[in-house]
Formats: sequence, structure tokens, C-alpha cells
Amino acid sequence: MSAMKIVAMGFCVYLCPPLFLLLARRWAPDQYVGDNAEQHELTARTLRRRFWKGVALTASTIGAVLVVQRWGFDGLNLSSEDWLRVAAVFIVLSATLGRAGWSIQSWKGNNVVERIDRSMYLVTQLGAAALLVFVLTL
Repeated sequence: MSAMKIVAMGFCVYLCPPLFLLLARRWAPDQYVGDNAEQHELTARTLRRRFWKGVALTASTIGAVLVVQRWGFDGLNLSSEDWLRVAAVFIVLSATLGRAGWSIQSWKGNNVVERIDRSMYLVTQLGAAALLVFVLTL
């Protein structure tokens, strides 16, 4: 299966689970048959749950820091570049905390959901690095 299909399925696993299941059955039919399908759907749910927990934890932590900075110190005066840095930190932390890792590991280590986990982590880390380099060179 191509890397583009994995990335497309990665976005679907987080944002549109029914579409993910449809694409998984079409693009990886050998893994989505019988009892295997239930196991892969469970690992996809675990991946999705971990990701959204990471997003919530990251958003609440960054939000708390910004609130403390706003009311605890001399105010919050962030430029557009600063907001881009905050966005890059948010992306990096969400991706790192949202990884499922060993909780979805199979014996072979190469099922669709595991490949999605690794690929989406790579995409988010590269995207955040590009955003940080862009902001730092402004």
C-alpha cells in the first residue's frame, strides 16, 4: 500500500472513522476480514482515543500557560510569529502524546493501523519542524 493511501487513511481514522473503515476494507482487504477486522477496528479506536486525549491535554496545558501569563504577569502580547510558534508546539505535543505505540502493537508490527500511527507521527513532526523553521526565519 502506498504512503499516500496510509496518510489519507490516517486523516480519516482521526476525523471520519466510517470513511476509514470503508477505505481500509477497500485498500487492505486481507487485514479487514472476519475476526481480524474487529481487532483492527479496536486498534483504530485506541489510536483515535489516544490522539484526541493528546490534543485535549496539550490544549489545556497551553491554554493554562497562556492564561497564567495573561493575568499573572504583565499581560499577553503575542505577535503573529509567536502564535505560529504556539501552533507548532501544539502540533508537536499533540502528535507525541497522541501516539498509540505499544498499545496497538501486533506480532508482525506492520498492520494498517500501526503504519498509520508511524506515518501520521512523521507527517506531524515534519510539519511542525517546517512551521518552526519558517517562523524562526521571519
